[in-house]
Amino acid sequence: MKRLRWRLILILAVAALGVWGIWPLQEKIRLGLDLKGGMHLVLQVHMEDALRAQRDHDLNGVRAWLQDKGWLTWFQFDTPALDRIVIRAAQPPDLQQFQRAFTDLGDYLERNYSTAYIVDVRSDGITLQMRPELVTDVKRRTSEQAVLTIRRRVDEYGLAEVVVAPQGATGERILVQLPGVEDPNQVKALIRETSFLEFRLVLDFAATQDELTQRYQGRLPEGTEILPGWIERDGEDGRSADTGFYLVRKEAVITGQDLEYAYRCADQVGLPAVCFRLSRRGGERFYNFTGQHIGDPLGIILDGRVITAPRIQAQIRDEGQITGRFTQQEAERLAIQLRSGALPAAMTILEERQIGPALGRDSIRKGALSSLIGATIVMLFMLFYYKGAGVNANLALVLNLLIILACLAYFKATLTLPGIAGVALTIGMAVDANVLIFERIKEELRVGKTVRTAVDLGFHRAWSAIFDSNMTTILAALALYIWGTGPVQGFAITLSIGLLANLFTAVFVSRTIFELVLGERPVERLSI
Repeated sequence: MKRLRWRLILILAVAALGVWGIWPLQEKIRLGLDLKGGMHLVLQVHMEDALRAQRDHDLNGVRAWLQDKGWLTWFQFDTPALDRIVIRAAQPPDLQQFQRAFTDLGDYLERNYSTAYIVDVRSDGITLQMRPELVTDVKRRTSEQAVLTIRRRVDEYGLAEVVVAPQGATGERILVQLPGVEDPNQVKALIRETSFLEFRLVLDFAATQDELTQRYQGRLPEGTEILPGWIERDGEDGRSADTGFYLVRKEAVITGQDLEYAYRCADQVGLPAVCFRLSRRGGERFYNFTGQHIGDPLGIILDGRVITAPRIQAQIRDEGQITGRFTQQEAERLAIQLRSGALPAAMTILEERQIGPALGRDSIRKGALSSLIGATIVMLFMLFYYKGAGVNANLALVLNLLIILACLAYFKATLTLPGIAGVALTIGMAVDANVLIFERIKEELRVGKTVRTAVDLGFHRAWSAIFDSNMTTILAALALYIWGTGPVQGFAITLSIGLLANLFTAVFVSRTIFELVLGERPVERLSI
């Protein structure tokens, strides 16, 4: 009797925790995009930015090697395409020395770059053509990093249980679904402002693009381009006017891939700024570059716009600061963008849809109604076919549903329409275990066993079949969760929770109810 008392206390405690965990239901259960409404986006990843960053990264490695040898000024570099580097003679001291350096450079490139580039050494120069497998690998890594970065960004912003998944063979498109978004414009701005960060050398500046172009008679120096200087502003006007135009090197010194962390700080006069820290490898390149260009302006470029171009005052290794007449909110937003993972490529929004809550309310109503009808039919069948034992099964079923909802609330999981389908399927699986037990008990009664013995044997002999059927279904649900996305994962979660709860309710709870009804007195008949 003492053991039965502890069992009852445990069951009542689970039921009480379940009720406490889901109350009030509207606040505790998160609804997915198909139930609550929200935002649906399809983003286009600009893979050319990632290829350019990879090319510039490799070119910086070649330049660093030549710098160590003292031959950097003997060569000139050109990047006629995103996947191509051309190296030619610039100002060699004499032909014999240059020929030796040219031969050593070709050997160095063959040893270190031939797996990634097709190295074509000719008498007039060396061409490095990116191999197709490297292009594919860069696109794959870019897509993976973009997916991870977007997820981190929305998590930083307080959004959870979003769907972020690549689309297409190389992942050039990314699907983003944000359920329950309260401010779509602000979240969309956070994703759209992709924060493709570059540091490039600034060669010239003018108030207008025409003025800058006329200075060079319409022909810009090789390896340069003109970028606008813009600063994003909060408010009704959206953006401020341009702050001029900059002639910058196409080749980036470092990019957002070299960024480790960023946070809002204050500059020397107390104005809002963004401080950042670079990786060890990026810091070394930045250290060498800043040492060679002290006094030169360095353009900090965000998504193709020069947000500021401070002069390099000293050699910098791995920590720096971005200033640009920011407000507190703008500096914090930029820090979030960079901190949550600088994207390896810029992105644009191809498709945008707002899913209203009306469709979600209709889905909730129909899903809840269908689940209620299914549960009612199942419970009536159990009462009709198994009589008093059916009451036992129905009580276990109600507790099973309560545990499912409580687990969803506790783990902050999102309930989707497929999740409701998982709940409906769990109802059938739950009574299936009771059916196995009850049929086993009836078999033992038919062969003349006493009621108490038949109940004990029924639970004991049905246990292996119940365990096997539930665990095999859980394994299938686990596969759906690992390799599925979004709604498929929601279905797998609710189904798995329901099956685990079923092992507790159909066996432990049902048996406790039987023992409570039978008591210690002899019983000759059982309503089953």
